[in-house]
Amino acid sequence: MRNTLIVFLGMTRVFWKLRFQFTYLDFLVRRSAFGAKLRLNENKTETGTFLRLSASTFLAIFVTVSFAAITQSLDSLFDDLYKRTGLTILNDTYSTLLATIAGMGGVFIGLYYAATIAISGAIYARVPNNIRDLLAKERVGNVYMRFLALLTYSSVILLSMKAAGFAPNKLAAILVLLGAGISVIAFVKLGARAFYLFDPTSLASELVEQIRRSYVLVGPRQFRWLDPSFQSHAYQTARLALDTVETLTEITGKEGRLSGQPYVTLCQHLLLLLGDYNSSKKKIPTDSRWYPRQYTHADWYQTDDSSTSLTYQGTGRLDPKEVSDTQWLESSILSITHSCLAKNVSDSRYDLASLLIRRIDSYARSLATAHEVDIAFNVLNDLTTKCADTLFSKKLENTEFESLEVIALADAMASIPITIFLAYAEAVIRDSCAVLAANMKAINWKSRSGIYERGLPRHLLVQLEWSYPRVNFEYRSESFRISPDWYLFELVRRSSSENLKVALNVLIMTAQEMFDKWLALATTNELYWVKATIINRETEYWAKVEYQFYRLRQHWNELSADRRIDDLPWPKIDFKLLEDSKTRRSNFLLKLMAEEATRLGAVTRPNSFPDFAGQFLHAVGEKLLASLIGNDADMVDESFGYFFASSLMQYDQLRAKANFDDWRGLAAIKVAIAPILDLMSLSGYGLLLAEVHENPRLSGTIARVWNEYLDRSKGSGQNMLGLLTSAISITDTAFEIAHRSLIRTAWGLSVSQELRKIKRRNIRDRGQFFSDRSVADHKSPLVRVLAEDEYGTFYDGIDVFIEMLVRKRDDGANFASKARRCDLGEAIAREEQRMSRAAVDLDSAHEPENNHD
Repeated sequence: MRNTLIVFLGMTRVFWKLRFQFTYLDFLVRRSAFGAKLRLNENKTETGTFLRLSASTFLAIFVTVSFAAITQSLDSLFDDLYKRTGLTILNDTYSTLLATIAGMGGVFIGLYYAATIAISGAIYARVPNNIRDLLAKERVGNVYMRFLALLTYSSVILLSMKAAGFAPNKLAAILVLLGAGISVIAFVKLGARAFYLFDPTSLASELVEQIRRSYVLVGPRQFRWLDPSFQSHAYQTARLALDTVETLTEITGKEGRLSGQPYVTLCQHLLLLLGDYNSSKKKIPTDSRWYPRQYTHADWYQTDDSSTSLTYQGTGRLDPKEVSDTQWLESSILSITHSCLAKNVSDSRYDLASLLIRRIDSYARSLATAHEVDIAFNVLNDLTTKCADTLFSKKLENTEFESLEVIALADAMASIPITIFLAYAEAVIRDSCAVLAANMKAINWKSRSGIYERGLPRHLLVQLEWSYPRVNFEYRSESFRISPDWYLFELVRRSSSENLKVALNVLIMTAQEMFDKWLALATTNELYWVKATIINRETEYWAKVEYQFYRLRQHWNELSADRRIDDLPWPKIDFKLLEDSKTRRSNFLLKLMAEEATRLGAVTRPNSFPDFAGQFLHAVGEKLLASLIGNDADMVDESFGYFFASSLMQYDQLRAKANFDDWRGLAAIKVAIAPILDLMSLSGYGLLLAEVHENPRLSGTIARVWNEYLDRSKGSGQNMLGLLTSAISITDTAFEIAHRSLIRTAWGLSVSQELRKIKRRNIRDRGQFFSDRSVADHKSPLVRVLAEDEYGTFYDGIDVFIEMLVRKRDDGANFASKARRCDLGEAIAREEQRMSRAAVDLDSAHEPENNHD
C-alpha cells in the first residue's frame, strides 16, 4: 500500500518539490548541529589553551599583585619619612606617571619583538629549528622582557588600585620609577646588542655554558652525581647542545661573512671550554654514564680457551664488551676546530688561523699538565691529518718561496711539542712523590667523593676506584681502615710509573714520528722554508729534552724506590734505548741541517725571511767539531761536504752584498770571509783530531773534498789559494778583532781541552841546564807540538790546515809564508828531530857494554 502511494505521488511535480524542500531543510538542521558541535569543540580547545596560558602567567600575575599589595600595606610605615623629606604625590600626577610607565613598557615590548621578527626573517628563516631556538631562548632578551612585562603589569595593577579608591602608593611609585629607569637604559644597550643577533654564533655562548653546567653536574658533591640516570641526562643535555653547535658551525662555515672572525671566536670559546673540562675530568668517575658506551670486539685467538670453546658451541661469536668513550666531547669540538682552521687557511686568513693554533697550543699544555702526554700528541696528530692539505699545500705557481704566513703557521704548530714537554716537566716537578703521598694520606676513604676531591691526576682514578670499595668494606666491617698508607701509596705509585713510561715513550719516539710526518709533508710539497722552520723547532725541542730529561729520570727513580709489595708487576723503562734514540735523532738532524743549509744557501733570501742557511751552517759547524772531538767519522763523512759547499755559498752571498765605493766595503769583505776562515779552521782541527784519535777516516773526507775543489779551481783558472791567502792576511793584519773570531777561539779551547786528555810524560831537556819538562805521549809530531804546552798553544786550526793540507800540494808549497805569526812546519820538523835524537839516545842506552881485559 505504502509503495503504491509513493509510486502514485512520484508521478506528480508537487511531490518532488516538497521532497526537495524537506531534504534541504534536513541538511540545514544537520549543518547547524554540526557547526555548533564543531564550534563547541573549538571553544573547548581554545578555553583549554587559554587556561594553560593563564596558568603559565599565574606566577607573574601573583608576583605583581603581591608587589602591589605588599607595598600598599608597607607604605604607611614610611609616612614619617615622607613628611621629613617633603615627599608628596598628587593624585593626577600619580595616575599619569603609572600610565606613562605602562605605555612605555608596551611600546618597548612591541619594538623588541618587531626587531626580533625582522632578524629572524632575515637570518633564521632558512636554518634548522634548533638554530632558531637559540634566538627564542636568547637569555639577555628574555630576562629583560620578563622584567619589562612585570613592570608594565605592576603599573596597571597600581592604576587599578587607585581607581578602586586606594590612596596613592608612594613606595610602589618610587620602586616602579626605578624600574622604569632600568628599563629605559637597558633597552638602549639591548638595542645595540640586537645588531649582534644577525650573527648566529653570538648566541652560542649559552650552548657552551650549557655544556659546562652538564659536566659540572656529574662531579662530586652534586645532586645524585653517582646516579646513572642523572649522569645519562647530563650527557644527553650536553650532546644536544653540542649537536646544535655543530649545526651552527656548518652554517657559519658556508657563510662568507661569518666564516672569519665569528667562526674563530666560537672555536676559541670551545677550546677554552675544553681546557676547563680537562681540569674537571679528574673529578668524574671513569664508569660514569657521562661517557657514552661503545662496543669493542676481542680477538678470537687472544681470548682464553674456555671462552672461545663455549662461544663456538653456542652463538659462535664472542660477545662485545662495553667501554667508555672518554674523548667524545674533545673529538667533536676538535673536529669543529679543524674545519675552522682549514677554512681560514684556504681563505688566506692566516692571522685568524694563527689564533686557533695558539688556542690548540694552550689546550695541549693543559693536557700535558694533567699528565696526558699521549692524548696531547694525539691531538697534534689529528690536527696534522685533518689539516695537512691546507697547512702544507703547495706554493702558488710563479712564486719562488712560500709566504711568510705559511712559515709562521708551520712554526707555531711545530712549537707545540715543546709546549707539551715543558708543561709535562713542570707537572712532574709539581706532582712529586712527596706531594702524591700527602694527597693519598688526606683522602677521606669513607666517602666515594673523597677520591675525586683531592684533584689527583686522572690516570690514578682507575687504581683509586679499585681500592675504594675494599677500603670502604674495612670501615663498614671493622669500623676503621686496615690497609696501611704505604700499601695504598705503592699501588698508586705503580699507576703513576706506568703513566710516566707511556709519557717518556711518547716524548721520545712519538715526537720523532710527528716531526718526520711534518718534514715529509714539507718535502713532498717543496716547502723548503717550512721544512727549515720545522728542523729549527725540532732542534730546539731536543735541546730542551736533553736539558730537562734528568728530571723525568729522577721522578722515575723516586717512583720506583722502596718497593715493598712482592710480585707486584712494575713497568720497566729502557733508558739506554731512549738515549740512543735521542743520539740518532740528533745526528739525523745534523745531516738535515747540512743539506738544508746548502739548499737554502743557493737562493737569494729576502730580508723578511729567517736566515736558516746561516743558522744551520753555524749549527753544523758546532756539531762537526763535536763529532771530530768525539771521533765520529760517520757523521763527518755525511756532513762535511755540505758544510764545505754552504760555507762557500755564504761567502759568495755576503760578498755580493758588499759595496766597495766607500770604507764600508772593506768592513763588509771582512765579514764575508768569516765563513772561509771557519771552514779552514774546522778543517785544520779535523786533520789534527784525526791524528789524536789515530783515525784516518776523520780527515779522509776533509782532505778529499778540499783537494778536489782546489784541483777544479786550478783547472778552471781560478786562484782559490790566492783567496785563502787574502782571507788570512786581511784578518791577521787588521787592528780590530776579526768577525767570528770568538767562535773560532772557543773551538780552539775545546780542542785544547781534548788534547789535555793525552797522557803526558816528563823528559830531560838538553840545554845549558838540564831540566825536566812534560810532553804529550803520542806518536804524532803534530799532536805533540800542539799539545806541547799543557795550558794551550799559539797554533790554531788555520795553521794546521795550511801546514797539513795546503803545503802538501804542489801548488801550495809556499802558501802564506808570511801570513801567520808562527811557523808550524818548522816546529813539527824540530819535534821530529827531537824524537829522532831521543830514539838514538834510547838505543845507545840499551847497547851492551864492551868487556875490557
